[in-house]
Amino acid sequence: FILLDSNFHRNHKSAHLLFASALLFFAQYVNGEEVVLPSDEIWLYDMESGLWTHRGMGGEVPPLLSQTCGSFLQGVLYVFGGCDSNSHTNQMYCVDLQDGKYTWKKVTGCVGTPPSPRDRHSCWVYKDRLIYFGGYGCKKVREVNNFKSFTVAVIGSESFRFWGWNNEVYMFEPSSATWTEPQTQGQPPEPRSSHASATLGNKGYICGGLETETIDIHCLDLVSWTWSHMEPLSTSLPIGRSLHTLTPMSHNTLFLFGGLSTSGQVLSDGWEFNTVTGEWKERQHPHKDKPRLWHSAVQGKDNDVVVFGGSSDYVVIMDSVCTFGK
Repeated sequence: FILLDSNFHRNHKSAHLLFASALLFFAQYVNGEEVVLPSDEIWLYDMESGLWTHRGMGGEVPPLLSQTCGSFLQGVLYVFGGCDSNSHTNQMYCVDLQDGKYTWKKVTGCVGTPPSPRDRHSCWVYKDRLIYFGGYGCKKVREVNNFKSFTVAVIGSESFRFWGWNNEVYMFEPSSATWTEPQTQGQPPEPRSSHASATLGNKGYICGGLETETIDIHCLDLVSWTWSHMEPLSTSLPIGRSLHTLTPMSHNTLFLFGGLSTSGQVLSDGWEFNTVTGEWKERQHPHKDKPRLWHSAVQGKDNDVVVFGGSSDYVVIMDSVCTFGK
């Protein structure tokens, strides 16, 4: 296990996106106040040298965003949804991270209907598609046609809007700029946000994001669009949580780290989940003294899991990088 301290900037940060070696910041906390960072900069981290590099970004720069969802596909970073200065949004932006220009483009002229505005959702990358799940946001009354897929939290006065969680699945195909809503089979997970997700082969996994005693995990077959609930076979299970991460470690292993428990405790435990046997196994590691939530995680070299940033107490944000070796 390796702990790498970030020396490039000492302001505490959160709400960022980590993709292999690229880091995009969206928000930070200063003296307990949330400050949304500009979208015209990106930080690159070299895993070999441990050095950070700053790059400016141009083009159709996204508005200031927080709690958005980013995905990396064929060298392009896609950012969808989140909150801007007005409210929740369902806009999408993309930037090529391989051409060295770092030029943002707003994705427009799409075919089909995009998801409603939302934040704290997740995305599976499969083949040449981006597949979004869940989140929290608003819908107009006429847009809520199934209360099993949308749990109402607040009824707003503006334009008769409902605010709540959903368990919807939407697919975006960048090659044709097409949105579709696949018709899924099986028993879907409960509507949620602030959950964690990961892709292994042709399966998309989600876990957490609910106020439950132990964590749940569900799988969506991205070919047949069939949901299945992964019944745990272990006697020892991770407690329920949100704002955690779920990261692939091998072709059949996922790594769960950190998050916020239902009792408000910031967690530092790490668990492996075997997708074949359905077993959870707690993983001992030397970073138990660094609890965090709202962090980012990505699979590194040799099946390591690299964790960056997050909050240690829901206000104070961390700026260290942890590597969990296999």
